Amino acid sequence: MRIVYISTFPPRMCGLATFTSDLKEAIGTCQDPEDLKQSYVIAMQDTLPIQEYGEDVQLVIHQERLEDYIAAADHIEHSSAEVCVISHEYGIYGGLSGLYLLTLLENITIPVVTVLHTILDDPDFHAKQVTEKLIERSSRIIVMNRKARSILLHGFTIDDRKLTIIPHGTPDVDYHAIRERSRQKLKVTDRYMLFTFGLISADKGLETVISALPPVVRQYPDVVYYIVGKTHPHVSAREGEVYREAINRLIHKLHLDEQVLCIDSYVSNEELVEYLAAVDIYLLPYHNTHQITSGTLSFALSAGNCVLSTPNWHAQEVLKPHVGILFDPGDSAAVTRELLRVLGDPQLLASYKRQAYAYGEGTRWRVTAGRYTSLLGHVLEEPVPRPPSGLSRLSTLTHIDLSQLQLLTDATGIVQHARYHLPNYRHGYSLDDNARALSLCCELLRSSHVTLEQKLVARGLIDTYLSFLMHMQDESGNFHGFMQADRSLYLEKRRSEDTFGRTLRALTQVLTSTLPVLDRELAGHLFEQALPLCSSLLTPEGSLRRSWR
Repeated sequence: MRIVYISTFPPRMCGLATFTSDLKEAIGTCQDPEDLKQSYVIAMQDTLPIQEYGEDVQLVIHQERLEDYIAAADHIEHSSAEVCVISHEYGIYGGLSGLYLLTLLENITIPVVTVLHTILDDPDFHAKQVTEKLIERSSRIIVMNRKARSILLHGFTIDDRKLTIIPHGTPDVDYHAIRERSRQKLKVTDRYMLFTFGLISADKGLETVISALPPVVRQYPDVVYYIVGKTHPHVSAREGEVYREAINRLIHKLHLDEQVLCIDSYVSNEELVEYLAAVDIYLLPYHNTHQITSGTLSFALSAGNCVLSTPNWHAQEVLKPHVGILFDPGDSAAVTRELLRVLGDPQLLASYKRQAYAYGEGTRWRVTAGRYTSLLGHVLEEPVPRPPSGLSRLSTLTHIDLSQLQLLTDATGIVQHARYHLPNYRHGYSLDDNARALSLCCELLRSSHVTLEQKLVARGLIDTYLSFLMHMQDESGNFHGFMQADRSLYLEKRRSEDTFGRTLRALTQVLTSTLPVLDRELAGHLFEQALPLCSSLLTPEGSLRRSWR
C-alpha cells in the first residue's frame, strides 16, 4: 500500500515529528519496496522560512495558510497514495482548533486513518466540533491507551468500531546488550543514574526533582541526574531561556552542580537509546496530569527503567503496581521518599526494571508496525466515509463576507429592509429574518470554510438573534412577527405559520450545536413553549416536518 503521512516531521523538534518519522520507517519494513518508494510525507510548518526537509517530504503546509491545505489536497489526489495517515495534536493544524485540516480532508477521496496524540476531556465547542468532524471523515481512529478510548466514547460522537488502541511505538533495541557499554560511555558505571529528557518548559516540573535531591545525595553521593533536552521552540521564542536559567540557579543554590547535569541538546534516537540503556530511574515530574500519551514514558519503560511519574492519564494506566511509582505534581518530599526507598532496596529496583522491560516488549516498533499495517490493509477494503459537511469539493473556494450581515444587525437584531446597502429602520425588524440569520450563524459555526474571525463574528451575532426570538415569544408560546424601530411590537391579525416553522428550525439548530450550555438551555425553553402549538398548524409550510428540512 502507498501511504501519505500528514504531520510535523524532522528536522522540526517535537515528539509528533519523531513519532511520525519512526512510524513511517517501521511501516516501511512491512511494505513492498515500490509502495515504500511512492509513500511520502506532507510536513506541517509553523514558522518561516521553510525548514530543509529530507527526500521523504514532498510538500510543506504552513500552519495558518488555508491555500496550502487546498494545494496539499490537490497534490494527494494527483499522487498514487492509497491511504492517508494523520498524526493529530491540537496546535499543529491551522484555523480555530485545527479547522483547516477539515478543508484538506473534504477535498481528498482516499481513506484516512487518524492517530490522536492529544484528547480533550472538556473541549470548548469549537474543539469538539472539529474533532467530531475529523472522526466522521476518518475510517479509523487510533488512540494509545484505554483512557483515551473512554474519553472519546463518553465525550464525543463516535462509533466504537472505528476505535483501535495501538500503544506508542518504541525502538527495537536490546537494551540489556548495550547497557554496560552505554554506562561506561557516560561514566556512570559505579553510579545511580537518574534521567529526564524532552523539550524543556516550566510545565515539566524539573524543579520538583531537583529540590528533592539534597537528602538523596547526602545518603547516596554517587547519584547523578541527567536532564537532556532543548527549550521548547515556542517557549524559547516567547520567553527565551528564563526557565532553564531558573533551573540552573536552583541547582547552584542547592550545591548540586556535580550531581545534576543539564545537556542543552535535542538528541537523535541513537543518542537517546545510549542514555536510556544506562538509566536506573527515569523521572517524569510533569505538572500537567491530563496528558493522554507520553512518548518519553513509553521510551523509558521499553528501556527497562524504573519510572517515577506524576499521575498523568498515560502514567496512571501503565504504571501499575510493580511497574512504576506515582507521586503528586510538585511533591518534592514524595520524590525524596520514593528515591530513598528504591535506592535502598536493590532487589526492589531490579524488580521495577524487569516489569518495565516486560511491558515495553509489547510496544516495540516491529510489533506496532505490524498492527498498523494490518489495520491499513483492512481500511483499503472498506468504503471511504463521506466528507464531514457533504459540500462540493469546490466549496472551499467560496469567499464568505459577513460585513453586510454585521452592517444590517444592531443591538436589537437584523433589520427587515435596507436601502441600497444601508439599514432602513422605517420598516423595523421581522421574526422571519432574525430566525434565518440565527440559522445561518449556526451553520457558519459548523462550517470548515470560514476563518476564526468569521466564526467569532457569527458567535456574537447568535446571542443577538436568540435574544430577539426570546423577546418576540408571547405567553402562549407563539411568536410576534414584527417589531418596529422603537422596539414596540406590531400586533398583526394573523401570524405566519411558515415563519413559526422556520423559527423552530433555528432553535433546533442551537439545541443540537456545541454552543455554551446557557444558549442551548434558552433555545430549549423557547422550543418547549412553542411546541404544543404545532398540533394546530394548518399549512404545510408551518409544520414541524417542513421546519426540519
